[in-house]
Amino acid sequence: MKRKTLADLALWEAKNRKKTAVLGITMTAIMIILTALFLRVEFTFSSIMPANGEKVQDLNRIIDEFPQASTIIAVIEGEEEQIVKAAKEMKIALENEEFEQIVSSVDISLEKDFLLKNGILLEPIEELFSDEILKSLTSGEIETAAFEEILSTLGDTEFSENDFFYLNKQKDAGLVFIHPTFTANDIMVLKPYVLKIDKVVLDIAEANGVVAGITGMNVVAKDEAVTSEQGLVVSTLIAFILIILLLAINFRKKSFPVIAAIPLIVGIIWTLGLTAIFVNRLNLMTAMYMIALMGIGIDFSIHFITAWIQEMEKDDNFYDAIYNGTKRSSAGIITGGVTSAAAFFALTISSSPLVKELGVVAGLGILCELLAAFIFLPILLPKKLNKGSKKIKPALFEKYVTGPIGIFVAKNTYLTIFFMLAVGVALSSFAGKISIQTNIMEMEAKGLKSIELQDRMVEKFGQSPDGLFIISDSVENTQEIVSKLKGIDEIGSIDSIATFLPKKSTQEKRLAIGSQIKPYLMNFGIPFEVPSSLLEKENIPDSIIQQYFSEDGKYNLITITPSQNCWEKENRNKLTAAIDPITDKATGLILIGDQLSAIAGRDGIIASFAALFVIFLILFFNFRNLWTAILTMLPLLLSIGTLFGIMGLTDLKFDFVNIISIPLVIGIGIDDAVHLSHRFISQNEKIEDTVRFIGRAILLTTLTTAIGFASFIPSVMRALSSTGIVLTLAVSLTFIFSIFFHSAVLKVARDKLKINLSPWFMK
Repeated sequence: MKRKTLADLALWEAKNRKKTAVLGITMTAIMIILTALFLRVEFTFSSIMPANGEKVQDLNRIIDEFPQASTIIAVIEGEEEQIVKAAKEMKIALENEEFEQIVSSVDISLEKDFLLKNGILLEPIEELFSDEILKSLTSGEIETAAFEEILSTLGDTEFSENDFFYLNKQKDAGLVFIHPTFTANDIMVLKPYVLKIDKVVLDIAEANGVVAGITGMNVVAKDEAVTSEQGLVVSTLIAFILIILLLAINFRKKSFPVIAAIPLIVGIIWTLGLTAIFVNRLNLMTAMYMIALMGIGIDFSIHFITAWIQEMEKDDNFYDAIYNGTKRSSAGIITGGVTSAAAFFALTISSSPLVKELGVVAGLGILCELLAAFIFLPILLPKKLNKGSKKIKPALFEKYVTGPIGIFVAKNTYLTIFFMLAVGVALSSFAGKISIQTNIMEMEAKGLKSIELQDRMVEKFGQSPDGLFIISDSVENTQEIVSKLKGIDEIGSIDSIATFLPKKSTQEKRLAIGSQIKPYLMNFGIPFEVPSSLLEKENIPDSIIQQYFSEDGKYNLITITPSQNCWEKENRNKLTAAIDPITDKATGLILIGDQLSAIAGRDGIIASFAALFVIFLILFFNFRNLWTAILTMLPLLLSIGTLFGIMGLTDLKFDFVNIISIPLVIGIGIDDAVHLSHRFISQNEKIEDTVRFIGRAILLTTLTTAIGFASFIPSVMRALSSTGIVLTLAVSLTFIFSIFFHSAVLKVARDKLKINLSPWFMK
C-alpha cells in the first residue's frame, strides 16, 4: 500500500511538472528567506560549549563583564631596548583615535609612581624581616653584609625605567596587554578587529627589528573561526566536485549528475531554513554535518535514478518507469531514510544543547533530502533515456565490481561468512585500546601562531595565558582566596585586586616594619617610600581598578595563571586537585574542555544505544519479520566493533567532536543492509542478482557518502580531520560487511536454513 501510494504520487508529479515545480520552487524560496533572516553562523569552540553548565555560564559572564578576560597579549622577543621601544610605539598606535572603537587601553608597564609610593605595603616584607631580625637591626647587632643580602631579595637597589615594563628575567622577551572593546562573543567584529590589531603589532615589530605576535582568548577564537571557515569551504568544494564526477562516471550521461545535484542542493537549502526556525544557528559541528549531507543526501537520488534506469531499459516508457521504479525502490529508500533520521533524532535525548542541535539538524537534513528527491526527480528525469541513440552502456560498478562480488558470494557463501566474522571479531577485540583526546589544543589547526605563542609564554615567562578565572563578590573574599592559593606549585601567578590592596592586617604589619627599616632603606638607596596611611580602594589608580572589576563595580576577578601548559591532562589534573579544596568556582576553557568531553562521551554512548534500539524497532515493523530485522542489524554491529578495533590499533583517538559521530554512523551504516534485504526479499531472486543490481546503487551511495566525509580529512582543523577519518572508515566498513557478510547470511538463511524472511502472513 505504501509503495503504491508513493508510486501514484510520483506518477502525478511526472504528469504535472509545472505544478510540482511551482510547489518546490516556492518552498525553496521561503527557506532561503528564513535562512537569511534568522540563521546565525558561529564557528568557534565556544559555540559548541555546554551552554547550560555553570562553568560555561560563569565564563560567558566573565567575557562579557570583565575586560581583563578578553585581553589580547602581544608577545615580543628581541633585545631589551628594542622590546621597550616597540612596546611604547604599540601603545601610542593602538590608543590613537583611529582605534578608539576597537581598543580601550594598552598596558605596557606597571604603575611606577604608585608602586614606588606604596611598595612597602605591597611587597611581602614580613617574610624577610622577622621579629628577631628587626630586633637585631634596631640594636645594631646585624652586620651590613647580612642586611644587604636581605634587601637584595626586594630587587635591585636602583630602578631603571625598563624595570617597570613587562619583561622576563632574561630581558629578551616582553609583553604588551591590549584591552579591546570587544569580546570573543562578538562574532561579527571579531575577525576584522583582531586582524587590524595584529597588523599594527607586526608592522611595529618589523620596524624595530623584533619578533612579535598576538595571542589570548579573542585571538584564538578568531583563528578558530577563520580556519574552520576555510576548512569547511575547501571541504564543500572537494565533496561537491568529486560527487558530481563520480555520478558522471557511473551513469555515463552528463545530465544525470546535474539532475541528482538539484534535489541535493534544494534539500540543503530546506535544511538551512528549518534550522533557522528550530535552532537559529549553525555551530562548528552542525556546519560540518551540512557538508556530510551532500554525501548522504545524494544517496536517495542515486537509488531513485538507478531504479528508473533499470525500468527504462525494459521498455523505454517514461511514465511506466517512474511508476514501477518508485514502487520497487521506495520501500528501501524510505526505510533507509527514516532509520537514518531516527538515529539522528535519537541525539535529542542528550542533556547537552550542542548534541541536541546536531540531532535536530541531522534528522531534518535527511528528511529534507528525502522529500526533495521525491518531489524533484520525477519532473527532472528525461522522457527518453537516450533520445534515439543506443542503449546506455552497463555501469562500470555493476560490470566490474558488484557483479563479480555477487558471483563470489554465491559460490563461497560459508567461506565469506566465516572470514568476515573472524575478521570482525578479531579486530573488535582491540576496541578496549581506544583512548580519548584530552588536549583541546590538539584538536585545533596545526601551526596557529596564537597557539604557538602560548607555549612561548610558558617557556619565556613561566606562565600560560590560558588560565582560570574566579568571580569574587568582595575585595575581602578575594583577599581570603588569594591567601589560600599562594604557595601552590602548579600556579605560576595570581592576578587580582589583592595584589594592590592586601588585607588591612597585612598592611598594618608591613607599615610597622617599613617604619622601622625606613632609615636603613634610605641609606642603601632603596627608592621605596614608606606611606603614612593604609591603602583603600579609593587610592588605587583607575587603570588598575578597571582591570579587575566588572563594569558595574560589584564584582572583581581573580586570574590564576598555571605554571605549566594545562591543556595537558596531567598538568590540568594537578592544578584542579590543588584548587578544588579551596574553591569550586574556578572556570576557564581548560576546565570546560573536560566538561565538554565528558558530556559528549556520555551522551554519545546513550544516543548510540537509543539509535540502535529505535532502528531495530523501525526495521522490525517495516519488515514485519523478527529474523529479517535481526539479520539486517548484524553487519552494522560488526562494522562498529571493527571500527573501534581499528581505532584502538592505530591510536586514532576519540574526541568530543568525532565521538558524537557514532550515532550518525549507526544511522547511515544501516542503509546498505536495508536495501539488500528489501531487494532480496521483495524480488525473491538469487543473491548474485541482488548484489549485482542493488549493490551497484549502494556502492555508489557509499562512495558519495565517503567522499562527503573524506573531504574533512585535508582540513587544517584537526578535530574536523579526525572526524572525517572516523566517518569515512565507518561507512566503508558498513558497505564491506553488508555486501559480503550480509548477502551471504541472507542466502544461507533463506536457501539453506529455510527461514521465512518475508513479512508476516505472507508466504
